[in-house]
Amino acid sequence: MSALLEAYLEEEGYRRVVTSNDPAGTVELLRDSQASLLLLDLVMPGVSGFDVLANVRADPELKYLPVIILTAANDAEHKLRALNLGATDFLSKPVDRSELVLRVRNSLAFRAYQDRLASMDPVTGLANRAMLVRRLKGTIRAAERTGSGFAVIQVDLDRF
Repeated sequence: MSALLEAYLEEEGYRRVVTSNDPAGTVELLRDSQASLLLLDLVMPGVSGFDVLANVRADPELKYLPVIILTAANDAEHKLRALNLGATDFLSKPVDRSELVLRVRNSLAFRAYQDRLASMDPVTGLANRAMLVRRLKGTIRAAERTGSGFAVIQVDLDRF
């Protein structure tokens, strides 16, 4: 992602912008950073953005990650191919700042809504098993990466 796009997002309050020039390591980076959104350029050195998108969609943890495609190609063939691979939105280059911010905001809001439906009990509003498993996996990866430890405590309440 260009420094200009990063600056646009940071000016709008998005502080956790992670960039990479290593398309081959995208899936690992997205998992490690627990990304909420991917801005993906279709034209990158050494690899096609279509290949990166296919790899992201093949990963079970990233299957539903919103992906906004950045492209100078506005033809139907490119858009259809990206949609078939799981892209959620498109931005034409050069990117308009207000359009970028709107698309990012809408994608993140929809993602938050989906996450809430999938991760919370609708009656109590408490985290469900799916959220526990997701957070535990992230904690395990972080502990492996940093060499630190962690503990899991289970409390069982009878007749609750």
